[in-house]
Amino acid sequence: MDVTVDIAATLDTIKKVFKGPKKFFEGVKKQKSWKDAFGVVLITAAIGHILAGAYAFIYSSTQSEPLALAQIIPAILISFVLTLGMSFVWGWALKIWLSIFKVETSFSRAFLVMAYSRIPNLLFSWLPFVNFFMAVFSFYLLMIGLESQYEIKRKKAIVIIVTSIIALFALSVLLFLIFPQV
Repeated sequence: MDVTVDIAATLDTIKKVFKGPKKFFEGVKKQKSWKDAFGVVLITAAIGHILAGAYAFIYSSTQSEPLALAQIIPAILISFVLTLGMSFVWGWALKIWLSIFKVETSFSRAFLVMAYSRIPNLLFSWLPFVNFFMAVFSFYLLMIGLESQYEIKRKKAIVIIVTSIIALFALSVLLFLIFPQV
């Protein structure tokens, strides 16, 4: 597997995503492979997890029973690996969900849209209050990505996103009812 890991290019990508999402996603049309996007996920998730670890350590030090680095580091590493693995799950889930809505796609194209739209979450999901706004921004990016990559109307992109949220919520409730102790 030949994944490009370029920190300078990733920082430039992050800047472009936040500064001009529509223009950024127009440029994504030229990309054919999911591999460069995975490199961005790798670096962005690493930055987010390092910041989350630092935040946990600093916040914990203000508590009556602070966490040791030996507790924080393994949790951050496990979370990082799970995040990388879940990026593929989310890419496949988007591909399947788009096919339900009769949108023709490949895994690579779905992964590109999903990976780039999750940049705000990957960076800031650890930050209280800000994480909500970053989640909303990620959904906005997903909508822009769907419109741009698949040339679908905004209404259809919104329906795809909202129905996926409803389906995930329903699945979560079902799993909670089946496994209440987990």
